[in-house]
Amino acid sequence: MKKILVITECSKKKLVCNSSIKAPVKQTYQSRIFKTVKNYCEKMMFDYVIISAKYCLLRPNDVIEGYDVVLKSKKDVERIRP
Repeated sequence: MKKILVITECSKKKLVCNSSIKAPVKQTYQSRIFKTVKNYCEKMMFDYVIISAKYCLLRPNDVIEGYDVVLKSKKDVERIRP
């Protein structure tokens, strides 16, 4: 059986944007699109990762600090590419 990996984006709307508060990635992002992708992946038992403007690739259970960073330019994308 083939495994499926879904790659989705982070969202500007977050649980918190305060760096002193930490939460799992799957609880941090709050946009409707993110929640829809997360719920679908969990229902279908698909693996998924999230492209974060600050942290690069994240797994759903990774714990991160709140932040307020967005990808606006090609330079921003190049910064997280590694």
